[in-house]
Amino acid sequence: MAKTITKKVNNSPTKNSLNRVVAKEGKLPWYKTEISLGKVKTTDVAMVSKHFAVMLNAGLSVPEALEVITEQSVGTLKKVLKRVNRRVQGGSAFADALKFESKTFDASFISAVEVGENSGTLDANLERLAKQMESDLSLKRNVQSAMIYPSVVLSMAVVLGFGIAIFVLPQVSQIFESLNVELPITTRILIWVSNFFVAYGAIVVPASIGGTVFFLWFSRRKAVRPITDRVLLAIPVVGVFTNLINRARFCRTVGTLLQSGTAIEEALDITSRVMPNYVYAKSVKNMMKQVAGGSEFSAIIERYPDLYPKMIQRMVAVGERSASLGSTLEFLADYYEERVMVMSKNLSSILEPIMLLFIGGVVAIMAMSILTPIYSILSGV
Repeated sequence: MAKTITKKVNNSPTKNSLNRVVAKEGKLPWYKTEISLGKVKTTDVAMVSKHFAVMLNAGLSVPEALEVITEQSVGTLKKVLKRVNRRVQGGSAFADALKFESKTFDASFISAVEVGENSGTLDANLERLAKQMESDLSLKRNVQSAMIYPSVVLSMAVVLGFGIAIFVLPQVSQIFESLNVELPITTRILIWVSNFFVAYGAIVVPASIGGTVFFLWFSRRKAVRPITDRVLLAIPVVGVFTNLINRARFCRTVGTLLQSGTAIEEALDITSRVMPNYVYAKSVKNMMKQVAGGSEFSAIIERYPDLYPKMIQRMVAVGERSASLGSTLEFLADYYEERVMVMSKNLSSILEPIMLLFIGGVVAIMAMSILTPIYSILSGV
């Protein structure tokens, strides 16, 4: 009896109508809702975009391509695509269905899809989006690779220093005290540091780790970001690196959106929300307001010479005059991404000997601080 009733309800026009309505509103019935754990990786979204473009080029419709990609996906991505698929099957446009998955598909992705649907260039726009995400990932990997070596070396140096201070120096200091020998200033400082960590290490170490984590968290808060991001731009070498990264992101995002058919005002609005540095994000937001007021983009960008140098200003002016601003910005993005890659490699090669000299110097000072008193004792025997 229960099975018969369920079948009638599931096939009823009322329920089907309800499903179509909630799909258009972006909501799913409670019995079709799935809980997603974890976050979809950018690499997965890029792959979805690329595969989607290939299938659309092959002649598949959006629902057919979405069905195939959903079946081939796994984990959280599969759950996200299932929800998108249900909304599309319920009558929603593809872009409208994506808007309710903003944690996976950002504003630039949704805007390019929406423009592509309206203009019949969805496959080309998805290809551009895939390229943009791959470029962003490459940029991020270059930055991470530049930071891996110094981070590992510094971590090892800190661990080694703590080990010597807590386990080795207390034994040596007892020997020096028993012999009542006069110690050099470096040895006395080293022993004082060792005694301090032995006495208060259980408090200092967790407090230092907690303080570092809190500082990193606090520095990314909305109220503090204007200060920390300005400081980043002012630090030698770090500021140059930060400028290159933000210029590459600016050119890539605006260029991709313009090539996808997005209006310049909307492209700037979306870009202002994805810029990694607050100072750049604010400048792009101001550009958007001035473009909305009727000013030319090339004239506006000249008002920010510290952020966008002469080369960007001139190329933007040329691109605007020749109606090829999107492709011009993509060319600039390639240039700045290449510079980030070269600089990250150069930083690694420069930092390696500097870090080795630093660690060697620290080890030499510690060794001399221990060996000098021992040599004095042996000389006096």
